[in-house]
Amino acid sequence: MTPPGNPSFVARLSVRDGRPAHQQRSEMRWLESLARAGTVAIPAPVTTRDGQYVVPVEVPGHDEPSTLAVLHWLPGTADPPYRRTTVAEDMGSATAHLHANAADVAMPDFDRPVWDAETILTKGHALTDPEAARQLGTDALAALREVADRITPALAGGSRSDRGRIHGDLHRENMIELPDGGVGIIDFDDSGTGHFILDIATVLSSIHRIARNEPGTYEDFAHAYRTGYTRVRPLPADFDRLLEPYLILRDAFVLNFVTTAAPLNDAVAQWGPGRISGILTNMQAYLEPPPNGMEEVPRLRPTTQGDATVTADDRRRSRSDRHRGVPPLMGATRLIVSVVVHDKAADRIAMLHFARRSWSPEAKWTLPGGKVDDEPIDAAAVRELREETGLVCERSDLSLVHVIHVGEGSDGKGPFVLFCFATSTWSGELTNTEPTKHLSVRWVRPSALPTPMFPSAKKCVDAYLHGGPGFALHLWPPTGTESNQATNR
Repeated sequence: MTPPGNPSFVARLSVRDGRPAHQQRSEMRWLESLARAGTVAIPAPVTTRDGQYVVPVEVPGHDEPSTLAVLHWLPGTADPPYRRTTVAEDMGSATAHLHANAADVAMPDFDRPVWDAETILTKGHALTDPEAARQLGTDALAALREVADRITPALAGGSRSDRGRIHGDLHRENMIELPDGGVGIIDFDDSGTGHFILDIATVLSSIHRIARNEPGTYEDFAHAYRTGYTRVRPLPADFDRLLEPYLILRDAFVLNFVTTAAPLNDAVAQWGPGRISGILTNMQAYLEPPPNGMEEVPRLRPTTQGDATVTADDRRRSRSDRHRGVPPLMGATRLIVSVVVHDKAADRIAMLHFARRSWSPEAKWTLPGGKVDDEPIDAAAVRELREETGLVCERSDLSLVHVIHVGEGSDGKGPFVLFCFATSTWSGELTNTEPTKHLSVRWVRPSALPTPMFPSAKKCVDAYLHGGPGFALHLWPPTGTESNQATNR
């Protein structure tokens, strides 16, 4: 609606299966709070003369109760040009401003859907509706149930301060490039209460889906988006640990929509099957069985330390406490460790199947390892091995077999030095102690290494098995073209 000489407005008419009026009023109150703050552009609501956001209306030909809400039109271009670094950063900042408002402005009467594992997965349309079951098939339903069982405990984690009002459907087409610069956000119809990472995962998933075949494009976007977000507020606690399960939860959200809409909407019926197939592929990868020649090991078992029983959840919490907040996105060289654990009697090596991340859209195999904290490098190797696999060795059991200096990691966080150690002496049982980070943990034969594999891990294994240079460079400008490939894992 564009009255002569006045700003434009948009009228939203709810005639069937829409949110009830009291939930729409909560949505409008949040939009009004965001409009008052002025930190992110949104379609501000318009009230009636007596202050009503939502009014009942009669619609000819419709017997259902109908409601009308009017909002200011937000000018701009939908689906911002995400390949531009400044736009990607603005998308991150806009997301962070939503979450900052949710964290700082109390709305105790906010009455909207709760978006969590129960509402999206276990009680979601895809798992509870017979028609959805017919669309998905028996195998897909079984995989979906297994996904629900696996990620539900992980989604219960995280800080309570990182839960609050969220957009709920923050894909790229609900973000607007504004005429004078910056990014606005529209379509709050699915807004509700949930973990802030679900909004972040929704943005990342929507970009990955269209950019995954353009080398480096998704990684560049993810880095710039995170940079923009952290200019406004820190990433949620345990971000790296929780991102993968929330990406899967977003897939389940879309699965619910497609299975609901396909029987009623011809357009969704056309593109829906392909989208379902892609989502199920993601979920099958998350649940990937062990490849041939690999031994299955328990995903999670408690271990005993001293007089107390310490579960893998405890170890994950302690590790996430050490890495809470955003690691430096650029700047000082980081120190990374990895460990080749070689069972010489059985001729097998311990490996992890690292789940996809914002900077790694494909699950890959790697060695146990991670970042060095305020500690000696070999002590970090001992700690990371224990935390990621449950295997315990002493610093004196380790030998240094390879070092790689990388000018730019695949995560876009700048340079790092990888120290690769090896040991054939340890105690404990190989266990997937971080199932939300690793899809599986396996003993593998050196002659049948799994693929795809992080190049750095492959170089470390090769250096241990076959010898070679003790030091290598990768992506370091002074050396020119490099033959040694490496990443930060």
